[in-house]
Amino acid sequence: MAVVLDAFASYVQSMVAEMAREEMHMLLGLSGEISRLGVRLGDLKKFVADADRRSISDRIVQGWVRELKDAMYDAVDILDLCNLSSAAAAAKNPLVFCLRDPLFAHRIGRRIRVLNRRLDEIKTRGAHFSFVNLASYSEAAATTSSKVMADANRETTGEPVRSGAVVGEKIKEDTRELVEMIVTEKAPPPSSVIAIVGVGGIGKTTLAREVYNHDAVRDKFDKRIWLSVNHDWDKLELLRNAITLAGGDHRGERAMAVLCPILTAALAGKRVLLVMDDVWSHKPWEDVLQTPLSNAGLGGGNYSRVIVIVTTRDERVARSMKALQPYHHVDKLGPIDAWSLLKKQVVSNETDEAGIDMLQDIGMEIVAKCDGLPLAVKVMGGLLCQKETSRKDWEKVRNDSAWSILGMPEELNYAVYLSYEDLSPCLKECFLHYSLLPKNIVFGYDIIVGLWISEGFIHGSSSDELEESGRQYFKDLIVRNLIEPDKEYIDQYHCNMHDVVRSFAQYLLGGESLAAHAGETSIIGLQLNSERLPENIGKMRFLQLISLRGCENVKKLPDSIVKLGQLSLEELGPLSQLRDLAIKNIENVSSASFATMARLGCKQHLTYLTLGCSSRLDNNGLVIQKRRASEEEQRRIEEVFDELCPPPCIEILDIGGYFGQRLPRWMMSSTAAVALKFLRFLTMDDLAMCAQLPDGLCQLPCLQLLQVDRAPAIKRVGPDFLQPYRRRHHGHHSACQANAPAFPKLQRLELIGMVEWEEWEWEEQTDDVQAMPVLELLLLNRCKLRCLPAGLAAHGKYLKKLYLYEVKQLVSLENLPSIVELDTFHNPSLERITNIPRLQKLTIVKCPKLQVLHGVPAIQRLGLEDYRMETLPDYLQNVTKRSNGSRQEHPVKPERK
Repeated sequence: MAVVLDAFASYVQSMVAEMAREEMHMLLGLSGEISRLGVRLGDLKKFVADADRRSISDRIVQGWVRELKDAMYDAVDILDLCNLSSAAAAAKNPLVFCLRDPLFAHRIGRRIRVLNRRLDEIKTRGAHFSFVNLASYSEAAATTSSKVMADANRETTGEPVRSGAVVGEKIKEDTRELVEMIVTEKAPPPSSVIAIVGVGGIGKTTLAREVYNHDAVRDKFDKRIWLSVNHDWDKLELLRNAITLAGGDHRGERAMAVLCPILTAALAGKRVLLVMDDVWSHKPWEDVLQTPLSNAGLGGGNYSRVIVIVTTRDERVARSMKALQPYHHVDKLGPIDAWSLLKKQVVSNETDEAGIDMLQDIGMEIVAKCDGLPLAVKVMGGLLCQKETSRKDWEKVRNDSAWSILGMPEELNYAVYLSYEDLSPCLKECFLHYSLLPKNIVFGYDIIVGLWISEGFIHGSSSDELEESGRQYFKDLIVRNLIEPDKEYIDQYHCNMHDVVRSFAQYLLGGESLAAHAGETSIIGLQLNSERLPENIGKMRFLQLISLRGCENVKKLPDSIVKLGQLSLEELGPLSQLRDLAIKNIENVSSASFATMARLGCKQHLTYLTLGCSSRLDNNGLVIQKRRASEEEQRRIEEVFDELCPPPCIEILDIGGYFGQRLPRWMMSSTAAVALKFLRFLTMDDLAMCAQLPDGLCQLPCLQLLQVDRAPAIKRVGPDFLQPYRRRHHGHHSACQANAPAFPKLQRLELIGMVEWEEWEWEEQTDDVQAMPVLELLLLNRCKLRCLPAGLAAHGKYLKKLYLYEVKQLVSLENLPSIVELDTFHNPSLERITNIPRLQKLTIVKCPKLQVLHGVPAIQRLGLEDYRMETLPDYLQNVTKRSNGSRQEHPVKPERK
């Protein structure tokens, strides 16, 4: 358990007070001892906030705090036993509950007397430290809480732009240099190690991510594997993770001699990129991964190749792994780049920017204290987000005594310490708890919040209040940059904690962990290869959360699970309090009547729903003939999905593997606006047989993201996508409804892997109906679209970013007045890019037929990538750039990659 002394003392004291209110201590014959325990805890609580602060740098105080925490853990154990005893007695007979159990009272009473004497001794020794009676943090921080909530609520789009910001030309240059080294095979085969070296928080992982996700790297390698190694790595876990990410099956084996050949077989004959992140020793490479990867590189002839990128703080690790020299050292940020990064964290809109610029002199002093470390700058930006935009508040941060605290270990970061001290006691506990979660396991925010609630870190009078407070805490940690959203997940569902931040938190925790006492734990998580829950799970009376995510081998729940007083695990239908639900393998449902029994529409708290079938598509996004659904199978899955209509409160919906010819009726025009009126994110992937997109989505009032990934049967997107048939052909709709914009809140539209899609009909004039008025980003990937529709330019007035990848028949891009950023990758037929007057950033990758680039007067940066190109193309001669707002008559210098 990860606890902060101040919050923990309050928690224990509240447990004592609760027993007093319910007169439980009197009924158990323990009133005197429990009352004295409450008094002693109250006396100690006056000083624990100061003790918590001083324990960071004072080892003697650390020992005193640790002893007090141990005593409080004992107090919680004792009070839990009292609760269990009284609950058991009441369950048998109310009269029995009123009769005292002399043996139990004697045993518990003795433990409490010993604990009270122990607390007296701790209090006496604490007097020597002259602790100060600090005011309650929650009172001191009350003036900033409203701003914290407002800032946290800014994160509504699921697009983690602030915290993931990358600034400076240096990281772009470094990325280009490393990518070129990797893809042009300057590193000798069959296996090579490239080292990225630098201090903690300098940006090693960020650079490695940029290289790992680069399109040229994706194209070059058959397998890309990312392993977070860490200080406390485990041989077996590391090797098993590598096998799983390589697409192999370790089959639960534990012998290294068996697992190594499995990894070699999974990678043999392939081009492999392995990133080993945060490596502290050469042993993970030398003792575990080197032999199987080298054998894989040798076994596939000239084609096979293994490249290893290692990030490390210690140059000796790179040397021991025989990395290519010179090693790649990551430099610190310069003052201008550091200030730019700080501004990205603090500025939430254009109105704020002018006020922030007035504080640049103080900001430059703050970033100077961060010593050029990007992580420290981002954390300080997160802290300043909690403050008023005033010189007084910024000067307080600049002048905080924490910058010069003595005794803190050198490797710990002062910026993280400042941010930590600004947290409330409850939020400190949530932060520390997060640092103990395993790095290599994905935990969604719903599971994290459930863990925090079950540990007692969050307080509230109802389950709704608890969950809402937990979500707010989670958002607060994001705003402060103490955790960062993973861009692979929408709506900030999964976050990562930087190693420097994690190290700081674990230093504060000392030897504490997530270990739970048998019979009293509030959480259970199973390993992925577990086959059953513990048979005695019914004895865990305080259990509140079971996570079985990914445990596909679990066939049956133990009979004793019905004894759990605080957990309801009955059939899906009666579970009315569900917030997050995933239903997989729906193709196995034999009748729509079973889907009806799930009663999804009645679950008034459900916000996240996943409905999935097994995919019937191959790696190219085409239907596997052996898995093509029969007409009967298609009819049945359509009927089943029709009965799985979610409740109107749903906010995130993910549909995968659906193989009906039409999408569910509740996505059609007649019902979608009601059934999905609060839906914000919709993703649909592997739609094997659907011939058209549903016509009801355009009416959804809150939809912000629409993603379709792999729908090979769609050849045409017609006017129904933007204006349903009934609206176009029936005049009985009100004028307000008829003129309502289509997709009124849509910000991102991603159409991916619609490999047969050739036509998009969207006229410039559509009966005066506006469409996608706030669309900011459009992504088209892997289709046969011949041209962009005229309506896109006419209606998408806020469209800033256009990404076109493998649009095979696209010939020209013209007349796009709002586009600021354009990526065109692997578009073999593209010949012209003209009349895009606001375009500032253009990236062209492998577009061999491009001849004309004209009408881009605002261009500031142009990236050109084609490794077969021997000379720069002629069209670059016509490109000029702007500087300081005026037209400059000299060519843009391309970033040739």
